[in-house]
Amino acid sequence: MLVVEKPRLVRLSDIANSVDFFLTEQLEYDTKILCWKEANTQNVHEELSWLKTLLQEIGGSEWSKENIEAIIKKKIGESGKKNGPVLWPFRVALTGLEKSPSPFEVAWVLGKEITLQRIDYASQKIKNS
Repeated sequence: MLVVEKPRLVRLSDIANSVDFFLTEQLEYDTKILCWKEANTQNVHEELSWLKTLLQEIGGSEWSKENIEAIIKKKIGESGKKNGPVLWPFRVALTGLEKSPSPFEVAWVLGKEITLQRIDYASQKIKNS
């Protein structure tokens, strides 16, 4: 956690407010923040499902910030998708926040299992909204 948050800290005491999402089992947030700009709930649900499929294919030994980022960005480019509509809900699903470390860093710290659980939770939350 400290590795990810260190560049954003002014004082060490600031860490208490910036790492809650790493330590919380179930995040609570308004589903509206999952939507990137003009995206609707269906778009967000589709992007989260697409991301989950990509992330499931990454082996445990390959689960690193660099690999997660490289794979997702490569697949975004190949698919013709844009970064914002994919990466914004990814960030919010993992942190419950609009401002946070990159989703690649957060996914790496959380680990594959928790990352996939949070994507599932966000996907269900947006689907039921």
